[in-house]
Amino acid sequence: MALLPRAHPVHFGSGREDYYGGRLLLPELRHLGWDAYTKAQPEGLGEHRHVEGWEICYLVRGQVEWWVGSERHRVSGGQCYITRPDEPHGGVDRVMHPCELYWLQIRLPPQHPLPHLDRETALTLERAFSGMTARVFDASALIMQWFERILEEHRHPDGQSLLAARGALHLLLCEVARALEQKPLARIISEPVRRAMELLTIRPDRAPSVTSVARAVGLGASRFHERFVTEVGATPLEFLTRHRIELAQRQLRSGTSISDAAAQLGFTREYFTNVFRKVTGMSPAAWRSQERGASPS
Repeated sequence: MALLPRAHPVHFGSGREDYYGGRLLLPELRHLGWDAYTKAQPEGLGEHRHVEGWEICYLVRGQVEWWVGSERHRVSGGQCYITRPDEPHGGVDRVMHPCELYWLQIRLPPQHPLPHLDRETALTLERAFSGMTARVFDASALIMQWFERILEEHRHPDGQSLLAARGALHLLLCEVARALEQKPLARIISEPVRRAMELLTIRPDRAPSVTSVARAVGLGASRFHERFVTEVGATPLEFLTRHRIELAQRQLRSGTSISDAAAQLGFTREYFTNVFRKVTGMSPAAWRSQERGASPS
């Protein structure tokens, strides 16, 4: 089954949404929410675990670095990330990177029944989850739509919300199970977007404007922006900023001074420090010190 086009943001909330305990409509859920981070949050995602729940995260946009057990993963916009019950996990260096995401935690068979599903259907879902070979995968755009539908029923509950939320949950689980049962598919980058990525990164100290890049690849500005976000999972500016900071990290790791790393990217030291902190959650000096004596997670 081919992937649907990458999802576009449809969220209508104005701030973090967080439902748990008595605020949840469905007893099979343990947690449900949405949030957006415009800059990295130091200590924003420390080690934790969900004793009884599988966690499904869908990243709308951005790029995060998360770990689970001994594994490290980079998750990009348009991808899902799943942890099993009781698995220790968190953000690399305890940082929550800039992103927009949905999440839910759910109890699954055989330990917990799924209401209003017959035993065989529920176990079919459980087998897809327990047999997963890749916890990070490109996701159908429908997954975000079902997340949003479940949240909408929690925002404005009425007499039909329990039924509507459970129906959306079942559809979301079905899409995730289908993705888990497939071999991981490589993300397809079209030629115009691939060329744009090259143009944006060819001179890290003198990046072209997004408008000029769109013109160079033969697309209008709005169409270019839409396609880039759909295929890459980040805006052109977010992609470029992440690329430049990763270059800086390699330079700092090899012994380049902070001032020289900033100059090589065309930044003043002050601006470089601000951008570096926004992406990584710490200053270049703090990051370099941590790298010299850091643990893997």
